[in-house]
Amino acid sequence: MLVSGIYRVGKEASDSEKAYLGTDPTQYDSRSAFPGILNVDVPIVLAWAADDSSGLVAQGETLKKTLCGAGHCPRGTLLRSREGIASAFGLDGSGESLAEPTLLLVRQLEARGLP
Repeated sequence: MLVSGIYRVGKEASDSEKAYLGTDPTQYDSRSAFPGILNVDVPIVLAWAADDSSGLVAQGETLKKTLCGAGHCPRGTLLRSREGIASAFGLDGSGESLAEPTLLLVRQLEARGLP
């Protein structure tokens, strides 16, 4: 389950990305989720929130497209509620949460015999 993530940072990294990854852009590729994430063989769910920045949405969409191109297309979901972390887990009753995608992911893992 990957929610509102930054999977690959470019040379135009934001200040918050630089605070996390460092200020040396030559290190960003080695600190990204790529190419290792392309070799993951377990199911993945990608999610982002309706009020995420366009950069975060683009990160999720790019990762989904790249994974699909590598033959490992993840499920994706958009969290529409803007009520904070409670809505992400369905605690606000909105019905637009990670609850159903998480249940599907667990069932898929169980079907594969994974712990």
